[in-house]
Amino acid sequence: MYYNPFYQQQMNRMNPHLNQGSAYDKQTAIMVEETLQREAALIPMYFQVLEPFRQEDSGQEILYAVQSKNQIAASLEQIYQHFTGRQIDTRQSEHKQEEHVSFESIYEYALQSYEEHYRKSEQVNEPYSRQLLYQLAMTDYQIANHLAEYLETSQDSQMYSRVTDYGGNPFVIDIENAAEANTNYRTALWTGEHLQVTLMSIPAGSDIGLEVHPDTDQFLRIEEGEGTVQMGNRQDNLTIQQQVEEDSAIMVPAGTWHNITNTGDEALKLYTIYAPPHHPFGTVERTKEEAMQKEG
Repeated sequence: MYYNPFYQQQMNRMNPHLNQGSAYDKQTAIMVEETLQREAALIPMYFQVLEPFRQEDSGQEILYAVQSKNQIAASLEQIYQHFTGRQIDTRQSEHKQEEHVSFESIYEYALQSYEEHYRKSEQVNEPYSRQLLYQLAMTDYQIANHLAEYLETSQDSQMYSRVTDYGGNPFVIDIENAAEANTNYRTALWTGEHLQVTLMSIPAGSDIGLEVHPDTDQFLRIEEGEGTVQMGNRQDNLTIQQQVEEDSAIMVPAGTWHNITNTGDEALKLYTIYAPPHHPFGTVERTKEEAMQKEG
């Protein structure tokens, strides 16, 4: 599986003394302290439950991810102590270690932690803490991915939703096959710092929905199906309307209202590139309704 190649390099370069003027405000301190309290309870459980993986060659990567998680949490605590002058008493943590923890439980913890750490990484103001929270999210993401694969294999089940975003790593794929195989309304395939690739499947008779991205350029390519694209400078002034089909490419400048409607009898399969990224890392939305609920 793929790992973010920048983790250890970035951690080695971090020096809190170079960041004295940064806004390590009360909100940042609270969120970091909550994170460290949670990690103090979860990381020992991760090591305990995943101990059997030490005996398997294929299990070394998930153990490496847990070790990285532990190192990142330690760096986050050092920065917290530098800015606040306080140490965290993890004995007061609300997150108590459980006596009987399963692979399934760790999988669920990893997914929850990914979502929580990613959300916090977008909210804190101090840049080093923000980066470390993002790295914690990525390690949780990787742990969940490995456990999903293990649980599917061991239980012969597809009930576990495996994460699919390979962003931050060199990655090569047959994009046509990936787009045609995708059955989710939206799946983030690769989310980097400057661009994002997502796969989309639009059911017959449905559409993406009229939308505008003020600061994001967009490229879309149809791999299967047919439809109609509309674009314009205002919501009520869609001056461009054109039929699109397999191999059609669509360029949408930032600030342009646009929509694509599936006019065929089968799902419209496409991929889209956002620059810069528009959706959260690891986004998977099975239906348009689910996507709309997330966007509020």
